Amino acid sequence: MDHKATTVPPQAAHQERSLGKSFFILVFSLIYGVALSQIPGNEFKDYDNYLIYARSSLLIFANNVQGGLVQLCLMSPFGF
Repeated sequence: MDHKATTVPPQAAHQERSLGKSFFILVFSLIYGVALSQIPGNEFKDYDNYLIYARSSLLIFANNVQGGLVQLCLMSPFGF
């Protein structure tokens, strides 16, 4: 019996491991994303701040423009 005929070439084995690893990462990411999407919005510490930022984005942008180039580049919504 020829031993070489029954072994998997190293490149094919690497491709199989790579495909399995990619599939695992995809499934894990989907499960993680679904789990995070089930968290109610009011459980997040800065949820209210993000709503303020969304409602007042033009005003915040205007304040950042007046604050100078560094503040404009950092785009810190609350002046941190």
